[in-house]
Amino acid sequence: MSDLDDAKQRLSEMVRSMNPQLACKIPEETANGVFQIAITHNEKTLCLPLSEDDLFDFVEDPSRMKQIRGKLEQLIRDLRS
Repeated sequence: MSDLDDAKQRLSEMVRSMNPQLACKIPEETANGVFQIAITHNEKTLCLPLSEDDLFDFVEDPSRMKQIRGKLEQLIRDLRS
């Protein structure tokens, strides 16, 4: 498994651990250098844009992981409203 695939898997696992009812879809390729991470709850979907560097930092840098987790928590709150 590549480092990028590992980072994607860890991010997806974090989303499921935050709320097992959420679906997390991470595209294989970036769009203009950014992955549009789609988080879906019921019929509503919102996207979290992350660059490839953000994904690597997510795995390697605990402070960056905390920042991304905060963004995910806000996105989940937005999905529920």
